[in-house]
Amino acid sequence: MFAPRPRLTPQIGPHVWQADTLSPADWMIPVGQEDAAELAATVAALDGHRPAARGEVPLPRLAPTLAALAERLETGHGFALLRGFPVDRAQPEHAELALLILALQLGAVLPQEGAPVGRLAAAGADRGGSGGRFHADPCDVVGLLCLRQPPAGSSTLVAAGAAHNALMRLDRAALETLYQPLPQRLGGMVMRRAVFGAAGGAFVGRYERDAIEDAVAEHPLTPAQRAALDRLDAACEEPALPLTLETRAGDVLFYNPHLVWKRQAADGPEAGAALPREMLRLCLAAPSPRRLPVEAPEAPPGA
Repeated sequence: MFAPRPRLTPQIGPHVWQADTLSPADWMIPVGQEDAAELAATVAALDGHRPAARGEVPLPRLAPTLAALAERLETGHGFALLRGFPVDRAQPEHAELALLILALQLGAVLPQEGAPVGRLAAAGADRGGSGGRFHADPCDVVGLLCLRQPPAGSSTLVAAGAAHNALMRLDRAALETLYQPLPQRLGGMVMRRAVFGAAGGAFVGRYERDAIEDAVAEHPLTPAQRAALDRLDAACEEPALPLTLETRAGDVLFYNPHLVWKRQAADGPEAGAALPREMLRLCLAAPSPRRLPVEAPEAPPGA
């Protein structure tokens, strides 16, 4: 059963950014030596213990910076990059603890295959199978800590709100289709949810085409639905929209997948790179996330 026909209006606000209107000052948060030293001292004091709650790892010096970061993620551009943390690759467990400590100031860490922090050693890739498309991760916040970056390494982001507005300009019928629920395989179950919508009065864009394609064997897409997804992929690639961040070892990127989608980097070694990109990744549930609608399992065909 389809939702009521939406009233299409352009998205406005800081979450509707384009790469050609941003400067590094809009997304980079420099970390001072004393702040970095506080994090290093907190890691050392844990002596290998993995904290489970924010109260175990207070960061009084970094607290204002991280509070500002949380606001950027929820009501600002939806992403920010912290630069200035030294990374010692000889002690990878220290880097994992550092990322975990930072993340606990922002929300509850969601396990990835049983572990709070995942290690990504593929060349430039942060997840498999997306074929170069932009996508939204199934959480409230994603954190990425760069351990090693070959020359010319980068991360590419796009604002879901900007993609929404581009599609509204290019193909309103396609945008209207993406406000209707689509079958998606999530956590082993086929659910129905829309790409675009609102939660608690706030804009939400949740795009994971792999999850949609995983459900088509049981719940085929209509030609209009498939065409709308193709149009969305094209809208995300409009030259002015995607922002490519040149990352380096020690950078920590946080982004809100309800507002910002990340492109899957190409697999395989980068040209001229002796060693692959290496990153740590974790996912968070925010303490006050956008109130997403309850999703019901899709009934099997013919039921």
